[in-house]
Amino acid sequence: MTEEHVLNRINELIKRNGWSRYQLSKKSGIADSTLASMFKNNNLPSLPTLFKLCDGFGITVSEFFDIETPLPPALDRDQERILTYWGMLDKNNQKIAFEILKTLYKNQE
Repeated sequence: MTEEHVLNRINELIKRNGWSRYQLSKKSGIADSTLASMFKNNNLPSLPTLFKLCDGFGITVSEFFDIETPLPPALDRDQERILTYWGMLDKNNQKIAFEILKTLYKNQE
């Protein structure tokens, strides 16, 4: 993968998530000026920067380079919150929450 391909992949992931570069900066903890410079000068990110970018995107480095396998769809803010709360529940409460969601879904049909 060349410099251009790496930067194109980053842009692809920005678009997939519906973000700006500024939002990527906030999600990844990388200075906006660093991202701007990287794209302006066609520089490859360093490994630590690439790891931070991948963390920001919620993917692994392997997923970043695996262009053959489609990435899972990006989650919106509400979906992220639901998963966060889900992760805080014990197994019994996860089962209850799942049953509530199933019931809500059936009731809207």
